[in-house]
Amino acid sequence: MNVPTFSLIGGDYRYKLMKELFETDGYKVYSYCNRFIEQQAACLDEILEKTDIAIGPIPCSRNGRSIALNDCSEIDIGVFFSKLKEHNVTRFFCGVVNN
Repeated sequence: MNVPTFSLIGGDYRYKLMKELFETDGYKVYSYCNRFIEQQAACLDEILEKTDIAIGPIPCSRNGRSIALNDCSEIDIGVFFSKLKEHNVTRFFCGVVNN
């Protein structure tokens, strides 16, 4: 059985807790752009190439144009979704999504 690999993108302290819970259950979890998680990828592409399921921030976007990465530079929504497609990440979860 293949065990999915998760990537946490952005987020707040709750994402640190989520990472710990996933890892306790035996999942491999990568993170990007979260000041509460110590070991992080240097760039988004680094984790997406290893990712089955990506979990984005809440809210996903504050301005409707970019992903809400609290502690890093913004990334355009279109560019972000192109990166997901490029790395064959077929499942992306986030919260507070507008049109």
